[in-house]
Amino acid sequence: MALQYCLNNLGAKNPETAKALLKTIHKGILENYKENDEIYLKYHSFIDDGFEIFYDHFLKMNQQKDGFNSYNKFVDLAINYFKNKEL
Repeated sequence: MALQYCLNNLGAKNPETAKALLKTIHKGILENYKENDEIYLKYHSFIDDGFEIFYDHFLKMNQQKDGFNSYNKFVDLAINYFKNKEL
């Protein structure tokens, strides 16, 4: 899930790089992502959207000025940390 989260974050900022990286990921993992997306869409409802809005406000009231987007900042930090390191 961490890989998918990082790829989504990277894809929003640099789609070409994300596409290139997708080609290096095992086909089974990509199939699993597709299955997860299908399950998410099947069970996602307006209640989930409401919860995300609520949680965003909750985070902002608790000194997380970027709210839900603060999670994206963590992913950016992790990607940048490993950018110049061999994995």
